[in-house]
Amino acid sequence: MGPDLDAVLEAFADRVAAKLGDKAPTPVVPESWRLLTLREAAKRLGRSERWVRERVKSGDLATIRLDRGALAFDPDDLRAFAVERRVGGRALAWRD
Repeated sequence: MGPDLDAVLEAFADRVAAKLGDKAPTPVVPESWRLLTLREAAKRLGRSERWVRERVKSGDLATIRLDRGALAFDPDDLRAFAVERRVGGRALAWRD
């Protein structure tokens, strides 16, 4: 590249950096990792919210307590909960 083009590119890069400032892009959390609400967990398990609360209270179902005691659930914990209760048949390998 010639010296003129280098100068133009450098000036352009400086202007872009100045416009962006300290704005870091917001990281995107993959949907599969996102914590689920009580309602979402109940729906995923095909049960009522009350039933899910009872499983949490008995210690059968893992939960994550967020501020003010709100319940949140890791989708992997819900899957493990269901798999542990599998009766009969052959286990299938999960395909992601």
